[in-house]
Amino acid sequence: MLTFLAAVLWSSIGVFVKVLNLPAPTVLFYRAIIAGLFLFLVSRIILKRKFYKPSSWLDFGIMGFYASASICFILSNTLTTAANAIFLQYVSPFFIFIFGVMFLKQKIKLLNVITLVISMLGIGLF
Repeated sequence: MLTFLAAVLWSSIGVFVKVLNLPAPTVLFYRAIIAGLFLFLVSRIILKRKFYKPSSWLDFGIMGFYASASICFILSNTLTTAANAIFLQYVSPFFIFIFGVMFLKQKIKLLNVITLVISMLGIGLF
């Protein structure tokens, strides 16, 4: 049930950005406040932790990349159609695959290529 709720909330952000018709920084501010409060409550009540202690600099890097992705998504949603923003977001596995091969020297595996081709065909249907 929680996974379904998360999927519904995650998928509805494009609609809310368009309906609210607010500037991107305002949407980002309220989104960050709501997400922060939610995560605080989850960590305090459900996980019974007093506060979250990042375990390494990698955690801060992950937080930074996620914040950047969130900012770019909201900006693209306010500057273009939700369909364009969502399309750009969902082709990211393609870019991750290409950058992984180019910069991280990852080996190309047949299963990864098949999965990538199938997912890109699915995105092409949209």
